[in-house]
Amino acid sequence: MLTLLFQIHFLMILSSNWAYLKDASKMQAYQDIKAKEEQELQDIQSRSKEQLNSYT
Repeated sequence: MLTLLFQIHFLMILSSNWAYLKDASKMQAYQDIKAKEEQELQDIQSRSKEQLNSYT
């Protein structure tokens, strides 16, 4: 009986770790996309400023 309890506990820990890793993976992908979009926005803003400066 005690062995069964330990096995259930072990499986619960494995499940928790798997969920944590899966969530961390999704968060990393989100951070990568966010950083890329922020870089693109900065590039667009700098090009826009350059074009405005060329007109003056």
